[in-house]
Amino acid sequence: MAKTLLVEGEIHWGYSIRAVSESAAAHPYTVPPPSTLMGALAFGIAQLHLRKPECLYEDGKLYSFTVKVFDHTLWATMSLGESSLVTPSSDMIKMFSLIYQRGERHKLEYWEKGMWFGVRGHGKMYNPNGNFKILYVINDRLIDEIGSEQNLIKAAYQISRLGSKESIVNINSALLSTKLEVMRDKRPLRTSFYFPTELAEDVADAVIVTLPKTLKSSFIISPREALSLSLHENYYLPALQLGYLRPREAIVRKLSKNGVAFKASFEDREILFIAPKSLAEKLGGV
Repeated sequence: MAKTLLVEGEIHWGYSIRAVSESAAAHPYTVPPPSTLMGALAFGIAQLHLRKPECLYEDGKLYSFTVKVFDHTLWATMSLGESSLVTPSSDMIKMFSLIYQRGERHKLEYWEKGMWFGVRGHGKMYNPNGNFKILYVINDRLIDEIGSEQNLIKAAYQISRLGSKESIVNINSALLSTKLEVMRDKRPLRTSFYFPTELAEDVADAVIVTLPKTLKSSFIISPREALSLSLHENYYLPALQLGYLRPREAIVRKLSKNGVAFKASFEDREILFIAPKSLAEKLGGV
């Protein structure tokens, strides 16, 4: 059986999520991808309930604790709220640069000369005082591992950042529900949650953004595999492009053969989102 977890919060200044295989000045992803959302929840589970560090070393591999949460998280998506105004930027910061240097520069004497650091442009997305919602579809095995549904909610309240350690967020509420169903009505529906473009054929009031595919291998820190362009996919982000991104609900007029519309019901609201048909199959048709 699966449950849906709805987490709502506020962004202080914005966020920065960049591909680890790219240079220091790489542009950030427009929104936190599903892998980042999983990592945010995994942090609370690791620290609060399982007493595990963020990184683990097993079988000659160093990996993020998120690997332990990956198999139990069936879907993760995000909605930028009505108070959001998202703008890309590149700020100059002091950055550790030794990983971009070779040979002689790795000697300690060069650290003493200040050559292990440099001033570089750092890709960021500004969204001061923006709000957001994150929706997770989670199977019961994760709840069994951490002890209770209440522990899962506590872990959600432990989310402190989305992306880099400076990307600080504040969680206002976390709700858990067992009411999840496939929407059989084929009428146009509205959703504020992003989803892969391959799941719909006719969408209005959305922009297309490129995000990394949600792969278990992406949580392996060492040995690290390069994140190539082939390991990315396009998403519909419900928003208008006005020189900045102004979030709003997207109108989905027609789904593809791979897309399914879901409705998750909570105490005081219903959340509509688009997910792959494979999710419905995993849930037994819901």
